[in-house]
Amino acid sequence: MPDRAHSTAASVQMVVTDVDGTLTDGGMYYSSSGDTFKRFHVRDGLGVRLLAKAGIEVAWISSDSSQVIAHRAERLDLAHCHTGVTDKVEVLRALCERLSTTVDRVAFLGDDLQDLSVLEMVGYPAAVGDAHELIKRAAVYQCSKNGGYGAFRELAEHLLSEKGEDLADVWKGVQG
Repeated sequence: MPDRAHSTAASVQMVVTDVDGTLTDGGMYYSSSGDTFKRFHVRDGLGVRLLAKAGIEVAWISSDSSQVIAHRAERLDLAHCHTGVTDKVEVLRALCERLSTTVDRVAFLGDDLQDLSVLEMVGYPAAVGDAHELIKRAAVYQCSKNGGYGAFRELAEHLLSEKGEDLADVWKGVQG
């Protein structure tokens, strides 16, 4: 755990995540024709919807420019999906400015070294269960679940609980 002070889970206004290794298992699947496939867990998708229904912004920031990511984000009605990103810190700062929030009110879920600079700047850094050791050390919340296997949902439920949200009530709102 880092030495610097961090925000509480209850103060989080936006949850941002990497994609490969957090929302997916990190595997790259290719067909014989060169098509790319990624495996997303349905529970993580529901985590996105639960957070949104509770009024918490959700954003994805990925260095991968795969259309698979954009299609998954579209299915979840995710308004903030940034792909092909070379500087995650710059994108996060711009997103915070656009949404009138600050990085200390952001939770970020990461898994590998490319996420370290973002984890070091946000108020609530989190790591998937199978994250690189440096990522785990930078995190104030460590998921028990691995990337692509419900880690995002676990973080979402943790944040909702810390904010005093009743999960059953939020779920009813998602159902409409």
